[in-house]
Amino acid sequence: LRELIDAAGEHGLFVLLEAFDAADLERAHALCDGGRHRAQVLVGVNCRDLTDLRVASERFDELAPHLPRGVLAVAESGVATAEDARRVRTLGYGMALIGTALMRANDPAALLAEILSAGRTAPS
Repeated sequence: LRELIDAAGEHGLFVLLEAFDAADLERAHALCDGGRHRAQVLVGVNCRDLTDLRVASERFDELAPHLPRGVLAVAESGVATAEDARRVRTLGYGMALIGTALMRANDPAALLAEILSAGRTAPS
């Protein structure tokens, strides 16, 4: 995987390493540590259970202490409101992947503006 990460960096791409538990984050940390193209690596915590598609947003809290330092963390799934964005930002996530909430919103632009504002103004 480290060679793939380096190859992606050599081509100006970024890599999103997705994690579901602390062991995944430990592996991600090992892959990021010492890589030549570290700035192009993101580590995402996915809160969606891929077997039944339910979202367990408490996973963000549980795994925040295990996020690799110096790597941008992405909150994946479970961010649907401005309050959700504020909460994950204070936990140390610098980005959020938001899809379902925007697809279901009556006014996706307004929801996105609220989420961006909350995330940008929350303490990190």
